Amino acid sequence: NILERFRADFSGQKVSATIAHAHALSLAREFGGMLEKHFDLEELQYTSISPVIGAHVGPGTVGVFMWPVLP
Repeated sequence: NILERFRADFSGQKVSATIAHAHALSLAREFGGMLEKHFDLEELQYTSISPVIGAHVGPGTVGVFMWPVLP
């Protein structure tokens, strides 16, 4: 699953993340809670997916972007 992939890529690192959603803020926040449990987050942001992309992926879509914080 995606958490296992992120653990493999970011184990032991401080990270920042953005969760983008298409009319699914509660689902995005639920996933954000999982990230907070498993990672050393410096920052966690939520954003909406634009209507152009949303028209292609549909409501309920959630995307996660994570990157390491540079020292």
